[in-house]
Amino acid sequence: MSEEERTTIVAEHSTEELSAEYSAEELDALGVTV
Repeated sequence: MSEEERTTIVAEHSTEELSAEYSAEELDALGVTV
């Protein structure tokens, strides 16, 4: 996954949506803190 893809995913989803959809490891890889 490219940096651009990560940025887009994070920008298009709220933190709640991201944490429901992705595992903690995936969120860490995306750079999302929950």
